[in-house]
Amino acid sequence: MIRTLFFGALLSAIISLSAWALQAPANSPRAKETHAPEYILNPSDAYQQAIEFFEQQAFTKALPLFRILAEQGDANAQFYYALMHQRGNGVPVDLEKAETWYLKAAKQQQLDAQYHLGLLYHDAPKPMQNYQQAMNWYYKAARQGHLMAINNIGYLYQEGLGVTKNPQTAANWYLIAAEQGLAISQNNLATLYRVQKQVDNYGKAAYWFGQAAAQGDYMAQHNLGISYLCGYGVDPNGALAYTWLSLSAQQHFAPAIAELKDLSCELKPAEIQQGKAILQACQDDLLRCPVPDISVTK
Repeated sequence: MIRTLFFGALLSAIISLSAWALQAPANSPRAKETHAPEYILNPSDAYQQAIEFFEQQAFTKALPLFRILAEQGDANAQFYYALMHQRGNGVPVDLEKAETWYLKAAKQQQLDAQYHLGLLYHDAPKPMQNYQQAMNWYYKAARQGHLMAINNIGYLYQEGLGVTKNPQTAANWYLIAAEQGLAISQNNLATLYRVQKQVDNYGKAAYWFGQAAAQGDYMAQHNLGISYLCGYGVDPNGALAYTWLSLSAQQHFAPAIAELKDLSCELKPAEIQQGKAILQACQDDLLRCPVPDISVTK
């Protein structure tokens, strides 16, 4: 049977925002900003009030406060004002207005604005889509330590979007974020080690799959299960294959669910029973679940 490994798609980056940047459904296109004073004497209090409205998804109350603060030059408010226009929170989606305000904040070195401007140029429909500009703003955010920006630079090099395709350079960028604990980069790096002949290293792949899997990344859990099943970079271990595929399947990852159905025919009953015992032991704490040690990978 041909078994496939999975990258963390870039779209995952779009939803992996800072904790305060809540994913929210777009409001009706008829939504409008409510009235707000044209000048705010106490910007700090107004900003905190806007954040509270935003987190409560009271977008039509948050938007006018962010607008006035943005017009007064507040970079954080400019970021939120752009974000809400990009998502359609309280107003119709307006990517051009989002671009304008992201740019104002990004030029003030507002980190999340730099990153989201990169995402906008990467993911927007043409003619706004511009991979070179995406790389430019990802790089500015990466210089400030934004891990998802670092990951996405790796992705652009991996796919050859706006730059010459270079798997080794992609691996180098993924490694920077992976070593700082970003699970999606750990999985992407591991998958690159497995599928790109220029940088293949099955042992390192198994190690990084394990690091991401232990953080709950369902793609990495699937990929680690396949590594144990097929002996990719580790000694074959049917019990651990069952354990990690089960953990991925519990997160409703369809390929893992399909693999589990096939395992009943491939594994011995004793291996399945051992896998279930390991699964039970680490169900509430993934750090108790065995992962490959870099010193013993192949």
